[in-house]
Amino acid sequence: MKNPPSLALAVPSFIRFGGQGGEPEAAVTAASFPPAPQPAVEPVHPAPRKKLPPVKAWKVGGVQAPFKRADATAPLTCRNETVNGGRVKVVCQ
Repeated sequence: MKNPPSLALAVPSFIRFGGQGGEPEAAVTAASFPPAPQPAVEPVHPAPRKKLPPVKAWKVGGVQAPFKRADATAPLTCRNETVNGGRVKVVCQ
């Protein structure tokens, strides 16, 4: 390459030093922009809830069996039974 290309051809005229010979800048007015967004509307709070009555503490009582023995004098016998799947359950009679 005996004569390299001029860099002046690679740079647009409006970017050149001095800014001469380029396209004039367009004046931008405020009317050309879209209107500013409106502030967000605050959400309406729902009416206050009804007051609930105070929670009453429960009394601790003895644990009772879910069944009654037919004969209170007979001893209660319990045994382990294996059911399908290998689980073991306690059976009392």
